[in-house]
Amino acid sequence: MKKFNQTPARKYPTTQHLLNKSQCDHRLAILKEAYDDALKSYPIYLPRPRAADIFALPRIHTILAETPPHIQITKEMLNITETTLPAIMGDVKAVINSKLLSLVRQGLRNASYDEATVLELATTVFRGPSSSERGMTASEATSCTVSSSRNKDEQANNLFDLLSVLNGDIWNTSGSITFDCTGHNAACRLLKLCEVDPTTTTISEMNELDPIIECIGCNKLRSGRLVMTWSRAIKHALNCRHANNPSNFVLIRGTEAQKARLGIKASLEKGPYLRYKYRNAPPARSVCMHCGHQEDMPGAMRLHLQDIHSGSLSAEFRLWPSRARDSRNMGCDWEDFKEEEEEEEEEYDDSEDDDENESEEEEQESESEGDEYSDE
Repeated sequence: MKKFNQTPARKYPTTQHLLNKSQCDHRLAILKEAYDDALKSYPIYLPRPRAADIFALPRIHTILAETPPHIQITKEMLNITETTLPAIMGDVKAVINSKLLSLVRQGLRNASYDEATVLELATTVFRGPSSSERGMTASEATSCTVSSSRNKDEQANNLFDLLSVLNGDIWNTSGSITFDCTGHNAACRLLKLCEVDPTTTTISEMNELDPIIECIGCNKLRSGRLVMTWSRAIKHALNCRHANNPSNFVLIRGTEAQKARLGIKASLEKGPYLRYKYRNAPPARSVCMHCGHQEDMPGAMRLHLQDIHSGSLSAEFRLWPSRARDSRNMGCDWEDFKEEEEEEEEEYDDSEDDDENESEEEEQESESEGDEYSDE
């Protein structure tokens, strides 16, 4: 029986391809306006999804990309209001969490874990493209802003120019946020130092425990001992300062720990400011969250916080007095310092009874070496 050649089915263009660039930009502008209106009563210091991530939601994307060109899009059609905002943020969070879980699978291929809780673990950390974006929790990784990887050709073929209109792209489009394997190992060691199980302990449990960590290697004779929160300690261990000289951490207890908590709390309360990182940002790229003061450069904002609000920008504090110079060893295991902590404290007490000549020699050394490293 003779077979007749069948004509292939004709591929009709989608509605998106019937739209022109101007119409797409106009629809994105309506999305941005609706989202900005819904955020008016939303606290400025709380994280919020990018407008591009809301655009990627199936319901919103269908309205903007599949509605025929002759139909005028309105804010009411998008239904992004103060009332619906919590549900929309929940939908965006679910999408990003699924992407984070995919990164965890790539980083912990041979490990066993519960996908329902792994993003809540204190040892689940991520890294961004910058050296300062290490040891990020899932929440911090979600808020991390990175540049888009789309080249000019890809951007030209994409009618919806998210970067230009929405000032940002969909989360991790560039793929520059990954699971931080080195940070994960550092977090596991730190939690063992705090005498908790790194495979089950969550971020909230660590925050409730609130251990205070000291970095022995960053002890300064002039300014004192560097102490910090557990989450800051993970990032500190990954700092380039300790690339060749591993951090030596000890757990601080008792009255010194309480003193450190008060100092860290005061620093955190005075420090925050809002920083715009995206392209085409407003003229003022940094906004003080205390008084609304605006600065173009982050450095100028830090000076404002220090001068006006007496603020520090890190969850760190310096305890005084400093450790004796012979306890500033570098490159030793954390467990070694944990076992020898009491011996070091005894050595420090004995050093106060040394003769005056040794004391003068130590002061001369501190003057010559006090500026060798800047305070963390």
